Amino acid sequence: MTSLLIILLLIVILLVFLLAAYVYLVWQKTSDRRRADKKKRWLAERTSSLEQFLFTGYVARLIVPVKEYQYEALEDLLSDFLANYKFDKDEDPIRDFVDQFFVPQYKRRLRHRRWSVRMNTLYFIDLFNIKAMQEDLHMQLSDKRTTPEESFEIYLLLAKFGSADLMQLIRNPGKMPAFLLTELVSRLMNQDNVDRFIDEFNRFDRSWQGAILEVVRDQNLRSEKLQQQLEELLESENRELRVKSLKTLASQGYVSSIDRVVRLLERYGEKGKWDKPETIGERLMAARLMGSIRDDRFMPGLKRLIADRAYNVRSEAAKSIRQYRGGKGILQNIAESHLDPYARSIAQEWMERSPDYD
Repeated sequence: MTSLLIILLLIVILLVFLLAAYVYLVWQKTSDRRRADKKKRWLAERTSSLEQFLFTGYVARLIVPVKEYQYEALEDLLSDFLANYKFDKDEDPIRDFVDQFFVPQYKRRLRHRRWSVRMNTLYFIDLFNIKAMQEDLHMQLSDKRTTPEESFEIYLLLAKFGSADLMQLIRNPGKMPAFLLTELVSRLMNQDNVDRFIDEFNRFDRSWQGAILEVVRDQNLRSEKLQQQLEELLESENRELRVKSLKTLASQGYVSSIDRVVRLLERYGEKGKWDKPETIGERLMAARLMGSIRDDRFMPGLKRLIADRAYNVRSEAAKSIRQYRGGKGILQNIAESHLDPYARSIAQEWMERSPDYD
């Protein structure tokens, strides 16, 4: 009997919860519809004044927003207008209007407890190009409530506004997911300013350094400073940076000194630094680099790596050898006479594949 009462009680609680949720959703939908109607009526009653403002710059008292829904109504209108019409720099009537009436509102919104309100505010600061809010954006970065997504948008805004201390700010961006950080760097860095990032490279934290290398490779950026930095990173104490520099150099297909790289790779092999399982990525990228550049001085290193205990590494080494002139013959010799059975097997496998270079 007691169990039955408990079950009935739980059913009643569930029904009450579902009813409450339904009532809330209906109320929310009705409230949203009423708010939309209020915004539509407010704009309709001011059509002529708004047209006069947009085409002459005259601001009638009637169109000055006071309540939140009025700000939202103007944001909707101005967003649509800017999407279809571009002003000349000296003939933009919206600029002074936004600075006068929207900036105080956006200052308050940036401090709002709700994340969605703050993000929406950043969107409109961007849309209306409100450079006057740079100081507020700086302050927002140091706010404990500011999320990685907000920081991402703020850095982009500061870059757009040409903030003088942007490089200083992004040296310590706080916790930001790797994908957001890489996306941010891809928006900030390009061929024209890559040297500026390289000048600051050693002052960035590891996450930023890794993201810079990712973007350099993805965008195929080039410069003498960058080349020097990439080659210096081959001797970095940080394995992740070594792997990424190898990968980037492999994608570029160039190093300034073959002998220097050969000596470096030999040193890693001789000291047993590549005997550990965690160095698989490094060995893989080294094999790829030697295949990308295709210099005969790399061949001894590739012949060592084709007997690597990791399949991916020896496969990459065999692929690289196949790309060399006469590479098929080298693989055939390995397949026939190498002491390591795995080396013989992978050499045979890559002999039968279509060559990338002959």
